[in-house]
Amino acid sequence: MLASQYSIINKYFIQVKGFILHRKNVLVFCLFILCLQLYAKGDKIVLLNLTGSWKFSIGDNMDWAQSDYNDSAWESIKVPSAWEDQGFYGYDGYGWYRTSFMMTKEMRSKELYLIFGYISDVDQVFINGKLIGFTGNFPPDFYPAHEAKRRYPIPDDYLNMNGKNVIAVRVYNHQMEGGIISGDVGIVAYSSNKPDISMVGLWYFNTGDNSSWKDSGYEDKHWKKIMVPGNWTNQGYKNYSGIAWYRKHIMIPKEYENQKMLLMLGKI
Repeated sequence: MLASQYSIINKYFIQVKGFILHRKNVLVFCLFILCLQLYAKGDKIVLLNLTGSWKFSIGDNMDWAQSDYNDSAWESIKVPSAWEDQGFYGYDGYGWYRTSFMMTKEMRSKELYLIFGYISDVDQVFINGKLIGFTGNFPPDFYPAHEAKRRYPIPDDYLNMNGKNVIAVRVYNHQMEGGIISGDVGIVAYSSNKPDISMVGLWYFNTGDNSSWKDSGYEDKHWKKIMVPGNWTNQGYKNYSGIAWYRKHIMIPKEYENQKMLLMLGKI
C-alpha cells in the first residue's frame, strides 16, 4: 500500500534543485514519482466542519494559544466572516480566535489537515498551544497573504487523541476587512490511508546552496523553520527564487527497522 511505505533513514535532506541519491536508487525514485502523482490526487474528505461560532478577542497575547487558557469571557463570532461585520467595524490590528474539538475514530486513522479558506491578512495557527502553520509575515516585517488559501497539516503528536483539542488562530489585519473571511473551515484528509510515519510539520529551512548541508552531523539549529507541506512564498520568502534546502530529524520506530519503506515527499 503506497501510503504505508516510507524510507528508513534517521535524517533526510531535500535540495530543491535535485535529490541526493545513490545511483542504485534512481529507478526507485522514478517509480516513486509516477506513483506519487496518483496518490496526491485523492479527493478531499471532510471529517469535521468548523464553521459557526468561535470565541474571539481583539488584542495580542501569546498566552491565548495555550489549551488551558480560560476564554469564557471572550466574545462569540461567526466563522467565516469579517470581524468588521460582527461588531468590530473599523478595527485594524490583532485578533484571536479559539474553538475546540474531540477526535473521532475516523480522524484517528487519517492524516489530518486544518483548512481555513481565506484570512486577511496574516495568521498563525496553533493546536493545543503548538504552532502548526502560518501564512504571511506579522509586523514589523509585514507581508500580507490574504489571497492565499490556508491548509495546515496537523502532526499526530500534537493531538489529544482521547480528550479536548484547542485550536487558536492569531490574525493580523492591516486595513479593510479582517479575520477569517471566507471559504471552507474544517478538518479534512486527502487520502483514506495514513502513512506509517508522518513527517508533516516544521522543518529546518535555508536558502542558498552548500554541499555540507547534506551531512548528518551538520548543525542546523540556527536555520529558520518552515511548514511542510507549504510553499515558501507565503512563509516569509515572497521574492526568493533559487536553491533552498530542507532538513528534518526523525526517529524510526523499532517495528519498521527491518522493513523496506518508501519516502514520500508530496508535490515539489
